[in-house]
Amino acid sequence: IVVKTKHVPDAKKQEQRRRMLKEREAEALRTMNAGDAEQLFRQAQRDYRTGDVPGAARLARKAIQLYPGHGSCLSFLGMIHAKADQHADALHYFLLARKQLPREPWVIYNCAMAHAGLGQLAEAIRDLDQFLDITESRPKDEWREARRDARFCAEAYRKILAEKAEA
Repeated sequence: IVVKTKHVPDAKKQEQRRRMLKEREAEALRTMNAGDAEQLFRQAQRDYRTGDVPGAARLARKAIQLYPGHGSCLSFLGMIHAKADQHADALHYFLLARKQLPREPWVIYNCAMAHAGLGQLAEAIRDLDQFLDITESRPKDEWREARRDARFCAEAYRKILAEKAEA
């Protein structure tokens, strides 16, 4: 006598397959969203160049909603807020950009300036020192002016902190 039993699939294998399909779907969505986000980011840059700053910010925020890891767009949003003296918002976007672009000198420099704008001079000094370390190995001519400004600001902030400590 042969007893036929109903095939019961292995629960672990089913779970692995479900997870694999979910990851595949998420990757496809990320790829699609990254392309759409890049188009929105480029349009935001064009709007900014033509003077439509609110429109540029709106498009950049939409791009970030589609693809939160778009480092250049995060940095762009930070720059928009920095130019409007909205240092807290600028720092928020620069720090998010820094997670995506941890060794990008301009992102680090902009974090320093946003920290300084908020009166967080110790953090600004730390970021400026990191900026100087990273740009040390880069072509000198390209970074000469920015390095000079970073050294000047770091020294000025150190002096301010020292004067506060003495008072």
